[in-house]
Amino acid sequence: MEPNVAPKKRSSSLLYILLLVILALIGYGAYVLVNKESNTDKQNNDTNNESVDENTESETETDTDTNTNTDTDSETTDSDTNAEPEPDTNTDTTVVDFTSYKTTKQTVGSSDETDGQYTLSSLTDTANTGFHRFEFTLTRKTDSDVNPYVTATYIASLGAIRIDFAGVTTDNSGIGYQKSRMINKEGVIKIYHNVSADQTEELYDIGVSKETPFLFSMTGIDASSWLITLDVKYPGVVDTADVDLGSEEFSKDAQTITGAGKADGAKVSSYSYSASGGILRIVFEVKGSTAKPIPSASAGYDGDNLLTLRFTDISEDVIAKMPAALDMPGGITMVWEMEGSSASKYTFDGAAKEFKLSAGTSPNQVILEIKL
Repeated sequence: MEPNVAPKKRSSSLLYILLLVILALIGYGAYVLVNKESNTDKQNNDTNNESVDENTESETETDTDTNTNTDTDSETTDSDTNAEPEPDTNTDTTVVDFTSYKTTKQTVGSSDETDGQYTLSSLTDTANTGFHRFEFTLTRKTDSDVNPYVTATYIASLGAIRIDFAGVTTDNSGIGYQKSRMINKEGVIKIYHNVSADQTEELYDIGVSKETPFLFSMTGIDASSWLITLDVKYPGVVDTADVDLGSEEFSKDAQTITGAGKADGAKVSSYSYSASGGILRIVFEVKGSTAKPIPSASAGYDGDNLLTLRFTDISEDVIAKMPAALDMPGGITMVWEMEGSSASKYTFDGAAKEFKLSAGTSPNQVILEIKL
Protein backbone atom coordinates (compact mmCIF):
# COMPACT_ATOMS: atom_id res chain seq x y z
CA MET A 1 0.00 0.00 0.00
CA GLU A 2 2.91 2.42 0.68
CA PRO A 3 3.94 2.73 -3.05
CA ASN A 4 0.60 4.48 -3.81
CA VAL A 5 1.07 7.27 -1.15
CA ALA A 6 4.42 8.68 -2.37
CA PRO A 7 3.32 9.68 -5.89
CA LYS A 8 0.39 11.65 -4.48
CA LYS A 9 2.69 13.78 -2.32
CA ARG A 10 4.85 14.81 -5.31
CA SER A 11 1.77 15.82 -7.30
CA SER A 12 0.64 18.09 -4.47
CA SER A 13 4.10 19.75 -4.26
CA LEU A 14 4.07 20.52 -7.98
CA LEU A 15 0.68 22.08 -7.64
CA TYR A 16 1.94 24.38 -4.87
CA ILE A 17 4.96 25.37 -6.93
CA LEU A 18 2.79 26.13 -9.93
CA LEU A 19 0.49 28.23 -7.75
CA LEU A 20 3.44 30.18 -6.39
CA VAL A 21 4.72 30.82 -9.91
CA ILE A 22 1.31 32.05 -10.98
CA LEU A 23 1.06 34.33 -7.94
CA ALA A 24 4.53 35.68 -8.66
CA LEU A 25 3.60 36.39 -12.24
CA ILE A 26 0.39 38.12 -11.13
CA GLY A 27 2.31 40.17 -8.57
CA TYR A 28 4.91 41.15 -11.12
CA GLY A 29 2.25 42.06 -13.60
CA ALA A 30 0.49 44.16 -11.02
CA TYR A 31 3.75 45.88 -10.14
CA VAL A 32 4.49 46.71 -13.75
CA LEU A 33 0.98 47.95 -14.28
CA VAL A 34 1.02 50.15 -11.17
CA ASN A 35 4.47 51.48 -12.00
CA LYS A 36 3.38 52.31 -15.54
CA GLU A 37 0.29 54.19 -14.30
CA SER A 38 2.43 56.02 -11.81
CA ASN A 39 4.80 57.09 -14.56
CA THR A 40 1.89 58.09 -16.76
CA ASP A 41 0.43 60.19 -13.94
CA LYS A 42 3.79 61.73 -13.30
CA GLN A 43 4.15 62.62 -16.95
CA ASN A 44 0.65 64.01 -16.99
CA ASN A 45 1.45 65.99 -13.88
CA ASP A 46 4.65 67.26 -15.48
CA THR A 47 2.73 68.19 -18.57
CA ASN A 48 0.09 69.95 -16.49
CA ASN A 49 2.76 71.70 -14.49
CA GLU A 50 4.43 72.90 -17.68
CA SER A 51 1.06 74.09 -18.92
CA VAL A 52 0.38 75.81 -15.63
CA ASP A 53 3.86 77.36 -15.74
CA GLU A 54 3.29 78.51 -19.28
CA ASN A 55 -0.11 79.91 -18.33
CA THR A 56 1.36 81.49 -15.24
CA GLU A 57 4.16 82.94 -17.33
CA SER A 58 1.60 84.16 -19.85
CA GLU A 59 -0.56 85.63 -17.08
CA THR A 60 2.48 87.20 -15.50
CA GLU A 61 3.41 88.83 -18.78
CA THR A 62 -0.17 89.97 -19.25
CA ASP A 63 -0.24 91.33 -15.71
CA THR A 64 3.03 93.04 -16.30
CA ASP A 65 1.60 94.74 -19.39
CA THR A 66 -1.51 95.71 -17.47
CA ASN A 67 0.56 97.02 -14.59
CA THR A 68 2.68 98.97 -17.02
CA ASN A 69 -0.43 100.60 -18.40
CA THR A 70 -1.73 101.15 -14.91
CA ASP A 71 1.59 102.65 -13.88
CA THR A 72 1.49 104.87 -16.90
CA ASP A 73 -2.03 105.96 -16.07
CA SER A 74 -1.03 106.41 -12.47
CA GLU A 75 1.94 108.51 -13.47
CA THR A 76 -0.28 110.58 -15.73
CA THR A 77 -2.77 111.02 -12.94
CA ASP A 78 -0.04 111.96 -10.48
CA SER A 79 1.40 114.31 -13.04
CA ASP A 80 -1.99 115.97 -13.55
CA THR A 81 -2.58 116.18 -9.83
CA ASN A 82 0.79 117.70 -9.04
CA ALA A 83 1.10 119.86 -12.13
CA GLU A 84 1.03 123.62 -11.74
CA PRO A 85 -2.51 124.89 -12.51
CA GLU A 86 -3.09 126.91 -15.63
CA PRO A 87 -2.86 130.62 -14.80
CA ASP A 88 -6.18 132.40 -14.36
CA THR A 89 -5.97 135.40 -16.66
CA ASN A 90 -9.02 136.97 -15.02
CA THR A 91 -7.64 136.96 -11.49
CA ASP A 92 -4.75 138.98 -10.14
CA THR A 93 -3.46 137.47 -6.88
CA THR A 94 -0.97 140.26 -6.15
CA VAL A 95 -1.03 141.41 -2.54
CA VAL A 96 -1.40 145.19 -2.55
CA ASP A 97 -0.03 147.52 0.13
CA PHE A 98 -2.68 150.20 0.61
CA THR A 99 -0.75 152.21 3.21
CA SER A 100 0.17 154.86 0.64
CA TYR A 101 -3.47 155.30 -0.48
CA LYS A 102 -5.24 158.42 0.83
CA THR A 103 -8.72 159.94 0.86
CA THR A 104 -7.44 163.52 0.67
CA LYS A 105 -6.77 165.61 -2.44
CA GLN A 106 -3.75 164.53 -4.51
CA THR A 107 -2.01 166.39 -7.34
CA VAL A 108 0.50 165.53 -10.07
CA GLY A 109 2.36 167.74 -12.54
CA SER A 110 3.84 171.19 -12.38
CA SER A 111 1.38 173.93 -11.53
CA ASP A 112 -2.24 174.90 -11.83
CA GLU A 113 -0.94 177.94 -13.74
CA THR A 114 0.22 175.74 -16.60
CA ASP A 115 0.28 177.46 -19.98
CA GLY A 116 0.49 174.20 -21.85
CA GLN A 117 -2.13 172.75 -24.14
CA TYR A 118 -2.65 169.01 -24.10
CA THR A 119 -4.65 166.27 -25.75
CA LEU A 120 -6.24 163.55 -23.66
CA SER A 121 -5.29 160.74 -26.05
CA SER A 122 -6.76 157.69 -24.33
CA LEU A 123 -8.57 156.42 -21.25
CA THR A 124 -8.56 152.81 -20.04
CA ASP A 125 -9.75 151.08 -16.88
CA THR A 126 -8.81 147.66 -15.55
CA ALA A 127 -9.88 145.54 -12.58
CA ASN A 128 -7.16 144.37 -10.19
CA THR A 129 -7.00 142.58 -6.87
CA GLY A 130 -8.33 145.05 -4.33
CA PHE A 131 -8.39 148.12 -6.57
CA HIS A 132 -9.53 149.52 -9.92
CA ARG A 133 -7.03 151.30 -12.17
CA PHE A 134 -7.78 154.23 -14.47
CA GLU A 135 -5.10 155.34 -16.93
CA PHE A 136 -5.18 158.60 -18.88
CA THR A 137 -2.63 159.43 -21.58
CA LEU A 138 -1.84 163.11 -22.12
CA THR A 139 0.12 164.47 -25.08
CA ARG A 140 1.57 167.98 -25.36
CA LYS A 141 0.21 170.09 -28.22
CA THR A 142 2.49 173.12 -27.81
CA ASP A 143 6.19 173.70 -27.17
CA SER A 144 5.64 174.55 -23.51
CA ASP A 145 8.17 173.07 -21.08
CA VAL A 146 5.55 172.90 -18.33
CA ASN A 147 4.22 169.48 -17.38
CA PRO A 148 0.45 169.03 -17.21
CA TYR A 149 -1.29 169.67 -13.92
CA VAL A 150 -3.97 167.22 -12.73
CA THR A 151 -5.80 166.82 -9.41
CA ALA A 152 -7.84 164.01 -7.85
CA THR A 153 -10.32 164.88 -5.09
CA TYR A 154 -13.01 162.87 -3.35
CA ILE A 155 -16.23 164.95 -3.24
CA ALA A 156 -18.58 163.45 -0.68
CA SER A 157 -21.62 165.37 -1.95
CA LEU A 158 -21.15 163.78 -5.37
CA GLY A 159 -20.19 160.32 -4.17
CA ALA A 160 -17.27 160.48 -6.59
CA ILE A 161 -13.55 161.09 -7.02
CA ARG A 162 -13.14 164.01 -9.44
CA ILE A 163 -10.18 164.11 -11.82
CA ASP A 164 -9.51 167.69 -12.99
CA PHE A 165 -7.22 168.18 -16.01
CA ALA A 166 -5.87 171.68 -16.56
CA GLY A 167 -4.82 172.81 -20.03
CA VAL A 168 -6.57 169.99 -21.92
CA THR A 169 -8.12 171.39 -25.10
CA THR A 170 -8.78 168.15 -27.01
CA ASP A 171 -10.44 165.06 -25.54
CA ASN A 172 -10.22 161.67 -27.29
CA SER A 173 -11.21 159.48 -24.34
CA GLY A 174 -14.15 157.96 -26.19
CA ILE A 175 -16.66 159.02 -23.50
CA GLY A 176 -18.91 161.88 -24.59
CA TYR A 177 -19.82 164.81 -22.35
CA GLN A 178 -22.42 163.87 -19.73
CA LYS A 179 -21.89 160.22 -20.68
CA SER A 180 -20.67 157.33 -18.55
CA ARG A 181 -18.75 154.09 -18.83
CA MET A 182 -20.31 151.64 -16.38
CA ILE A 183 -17.98 149.57 -14.19
CA ASN A 184 -20.07 148.19 -11.28
CA LYS A 185 -17.16 146.39 -9.65
CA GLU A 186 -17.11 146.05 -5.84
CA GLY A 187 -18.38 149.57 -5.20
CA VAL A 188 -16.67 151.37 -8.09
CA ILE A 189 -19.75 152.35 -10.07
CA LYS A 190 -18.75 154.20 -13.23
CA ILE A 191 -16.63 156.91 -14.78
CA TYR A 192 -18.60 159.98 -15.84
CA HIS A 193 -17.38 162.68 -18.26
CA ASN A 194 -18.54 165.94 -16.70
CA VAL A 195 -18.87 169.36 -18.34
CA SER A 196 -16.74 172.37 -17.43
CA ALA A 197 -17.39 176.00 -18.29
CA ASP A 198 -13.63 176.35 -18.84
CA GLN A 199 -12.74 175.33 -22.40
CA THR A 200 -9.22 174.31 -21.27
CA GLU A 201 -10.41 171.99 -18.49
CA GLU A 202 -11.66 168.39 -18.56
CA LEU A 203 -13.50 166.79 -15.65
CA TYR A 204 -14.03 163.09 -14.96
CA ASP A 205 -15.95 161.73 -11.96
CA ILE A 206 -15.21 158.23 -10.67
CA GLY A 207 -18.41 157.13 -8.95
CA VAL A 208 -17.87 155.16 -5.72
CA SER A 209 -20.33 153.69 -3.24
CA LYS A 210 -18.66 155.48 -0.31
CA GLU A 211 -15.44 157.25 0.63
CA THR A 212 -12.41 155.13 -0.21
CA PRO A 213 -8.64 155.75 -0.41
CA PHE A 214 -6.90 156.14 -3.75
CA LEU A 215 -3.42 156.60 -5.20
CA PHE A 216 -2.65 159.19 -7.88
CA SER A 217 0.55 159.28 -9.94
CA MET A 218 2.11 160.49 -13.19
CA THR A 219 4.97 158.97 -15.20
CA GLY A 220 6.59 160.27 -18.36
CA ILE A 221 6.19 158.17 -21.50
CA ASP A 222 8.49 160.33 -23.60
CA ALA A 223 9.41 164.01 -23.90
CA SER A 224 5.89 165.08 -24.85
CA SER A 225 3.49 162.54 -23.31
CA TRP A 226 2.55 161.31 -19.83
CA LEU A 227 0.58 158.51 -18.22
CA ILE A 228 -1.75 159.64 -15.42
CA THR A 229 -2.78 156.74 -13.18
CA LEU A 230 -5.53 156.62 -10.57
CA ASP A 231 -5.80 153.47 -8.44
CA VAL A 232 -9.05 153.33 -6.43
CA LYS A 233 -9.38 150.82 -3.61
CA TYR A 234 -12.65 148.94 -3.94
CA PRO A 235 -14.97 150.33 -1.24
CA GLY A 236 -17.46 147.46 -1.36
CA VAL A 237 -21.02 147.37 -2.60
CA VAL A 238 -23.66 149.47 -0.86
CA ASP A 239 -27.30 148.57 -1.42
CA THR A 240 -29.09 151.37 -3.31
CA ALA A 241 -32.16 149.35 -4.22
CA ASP A 242 -34.44 151.69 -2.25
CA VAL A 243 -33.21 154.86 -3.97
CA ASP A 244 -35.86 156.40 -6.25
CA LEU A 245 -34.20 157.07 -9.61
CA GLY A 246 -37.25 158.64 -11.24
CA SER A 247 -38.72 157.90 -14.65
CA GLU A 248 -37.48 155.63 -17.40
CA GLU A 249 -39.75 156.89 -20.19
CA PHE A 250 -40.42 160.23 -21.87
CA SER A 251 -43.92 161.66 -21.45
CA LYS A 252 -45.80 164.92 -20.89
CA ASP A 253 -47.25 163.64 -17.61
CA ALA A 254 -46.07 164.92 -14.22
CA GLN A 255 -43.04 163.04 -12.87
CA THR A 256 -41.54 162.90 -9.38
CA ILE A 257 -38.54 161.66 -7.43
CA THR A 258 -39.04 160.87 -3.75
CA GLY A 259 -35.82 161.25 -1.82
CA ALA A 260 -33.91 163.44 0.62
CA GLY A 261 -35.35 166.52 2.29
CA LYS A 262 -33.95 169.43 4.22
CA ALA A 263 -33.45 167.23 7.28
CA ASP A 264 -31.25 164.90 5.16
CA GLY A 265 -29.06 167.77 4.00
CA ALA A 266 -30.62 167.94 0.51
CA LYS A 267 -28.70 170.39 -1.65
CA VAL A 268 -28.35 171.51 -5.28
CA SER A 269 -24.76 172.57 -5.96
CA SER A 270 -24.30 173.07 -9.74
CA TYR A 271 -25.63 172.24 -13.18
CA SER A 272 -24.44 171.54 -16.71
CA TYR A 273 -26.23 171.00 -19.99
CA SER A 274 -25.70 169.61 -23.49
CA ALA A 275 -27.80 168.89 -26.56
CA SER A 276 -27.49 165.96 -28.97
CA GLY A 277 -29.78 163.62 -30.87
CA GLY A 278 -32.72 166.01 -30.56
CA ILE A 279 -32.61 166.02 -26.75
CA LEU A 280 -31.62 168.81 -24.34
CA ARG A 281 -30.07 167.31 -21.22
CA ILE A 282 -29.71 169.34 -18.00
CA VAL A 283 -27.79 167.67 -15.17
CA PHE A 284 -27.95 169.00 -11.60
CA GLU A 285 -25.29 167.90 -9.13
CA VAL A 286 -27.06 167.21 -5.86
CA LYS A 287 -26.49 165.97 -2.34
CA GLY A 288 -28.53 164.07 0.19
CA SER A 289 -27.81 161.55 2.93
CA THR A 290 -26.22 158.11 2.72
CA ALA A 291 -29.62 156.43 2.70
CA LYS A 292 -31.20 159.14 0.51
CA PRO A 293 -28.52 160.54 -1.81
CA ILE A 294 -31.03 162.20 -4.19
CA PRO A 295 -33.26 165.16 -3.12
CA SER A 296 -36.98 165.04 -3.76
CA ALA A 297 -37.97 166.70 -7.05
CA SER A 298 -40.93 167.04 -9.39
CA ALA A 299 -41.42 168.16 -12.99
CA GLY A 300 -44.45 168.83 -15.19
CA TYR A 301 -46.29 171.36 -17.33
CA ASP A 302 -48.12 173.95 -15.23
CA GLY A 303 -51.35 175.88 -15.96
CA ASP A 304 -49.51 178.20 -18.33
CA ASN A 305 -48.12 175.20 -20.21
CA LEU A 306 -44.61 175.94 -18.95
CA LEU A 307 -42.39 173.01 -18.06
CA THR A 308 -41.30 173.49 -14.44
CA LEU A 309 -38.82 171.59 -12.28
CA ARG A 310 -39.01 171.97 -8.51
CA PHE A 311 -36.78 170.83 -5.65
CA THR A 312 -39.42 170.80 -2.97
CA ASP A 313 -37.53 170.48 0.35
CA ILE A 314 -33.86 171.47 0.34
CA SER A 315 -31.39 173.01 2.74
CA GLU A 316 -29.64 174.96 -0.04
CA ASP A 317 -29.70 175.59 -3.78
CA VAL A 318 -26.50 177.35 -4.80
CA ILE A 319 -27.91 178.15 -8.26
CA ALA A 320 -31.42 179.32 -7.52
CA LYS A 321 -30.45 181.59 -4.63
CA MET A 322 -29.09 183.91 -7.34
CA PRO A 323 -32.08 184.32 -9.73
CA ALA A 324 -31.15 184.44 -13.41
CA ALA A 325 -31.98 183.13 -16.87
CA LEU A 326 -30.02 181.28 -19.53
CA ASP A 327 -30.73 180.66 -23.20
CA MET A 328 -30.26 177.01 -24.16
CA PRO A 329 -30.30 175.05 -27.43
CA GLY A 330 -33.63 174.47 -29.15
CA GLY A 331 -35.00 177.91 -28.31
CA ILE A 332 -35.46 177.03 -24.63
CA THR A 333 -34.74 179.52 -21.86
CA MET A 334 -34.10 178.25 -18.33
CA VAL A 335 -35.12 180.62 -15.53
CA TRP A 336 -34.38 179.83 -11.90
CA GLU A 337 -35.37 181.27 -8.52
CA MET A 338 -36.08 180.28 -4.93
CA GLU A 339 -39.64 179.62 -3.68
CA GLY A 340 -39.42 180.43 -0.02
CA SER A 341 -36.43 179.33 2.03
CA SER A 342 -36.43 175.60 1.29
CA ALA A 343 -37.70 175.16 -2.27
CA SER A 344 -36.38 176.16 -5.69
CA LYS A 345 -37.98 176.40 -9.15
CA TYR A 346 -36.60 176.06 -12.68
CA THR A 347 -38.85 177.07 -15.59
CA PHE A 348 -38.11 176.03 -19.19
CA ASP A 349 -39.77 178.53 -21.46
CA GLY A 350 -40.07 177.23 -25.03
CA ALA A 351 -40.32 173.56 -24.06
CA ALA A 352 -43.43 171.92 -25.47
CA LYS A 353 -42.63 168.25 -25.96
CA GLU A 354 -42.13 165.14 -23.84
CA PHE A 355 -39.55 165.10 -21.06
CA LYS A 356 -38.02 162.66 -18.61
CA LEU A 357 -37.04 163.30 -14.98
CA SER A 358 -34.51 160.79 -13.66
CA ALA A 359 -31.60 160.50 -11.24
CA GLY A 360 -28.26 158.78 -10.89
CA THR A 361 -25.93 157.97 -8.03
CA SER A 362 -22.14 158.15 -7.76
CA PRO A 363 -22.07 160.90 -8.91
CA ASN A 364 -25.38 162.02 -7.40
CA GLN A 365 -27.46 163.78 -10.06
CA VAL A 366 -30.96 164.84 -10.97
CA ILE A 367 -31.37 164.80 -14.75
CA LEU A 368 -34.03 166.53 -16.82
CA GLU A 369 -34.15 165.58 -20.50
CA ILE A 370 -36.39 167.50 -22.92
CA LYS A 371 -37.18 166.52 -26.48
CA LEU A 372 -36.48 169.37 -28.90
